[in-house]
Amino acid sequence: MSRSWSQRPGQRYVPPRPQSLWRRLVDHA
Repeated sequence: MSRSWSQRPGQRYVPPRPQSLWRRLVDHA
């Protein structure tokens, strides 16, 4: 399983979608 994690560290890495989250936070504020 160590090899799988090393080859696919995408689950821990957050996808490039910070604008969407920010927009949601601002909308709620």
